[in-house]
Amino acid sequence: KNSTNNIRAGSLVYSTMLRNNNGNHDRAVANYNGGAGANLPSTNCLGLTRATCEWDDDAHTIPNDRPGHRGYGPTRYYIPWANNCQAKLGG
Repeated sequence: KNSTNNIRAGSLVYSTMLRNNNGNHDRAVANYNGGAGANLPSTNCLGLTRATCEWDDDAHTIPNDRPGHRGYGPTRYYIPWANNCQAKLGG
């Protein structure tokens, strides 16, 4: 209810995630939005994280973001949105 406290709390959580991800903004944002598993290795996309893989199968025929199963789709959309906001704020 108190916007100042919400901003402080969110900033603290994000700064902790930024430190935990060695200063990598994209990974920190993925962690902030997608939770603890967002940056774990993907089981369906070699070399990608769970948040950056678009598929739920090794053949890449089942999208991760589909009706009834959002997967990490919202997190993939959130990362560029957060980057855009940061750029507009001069960060």
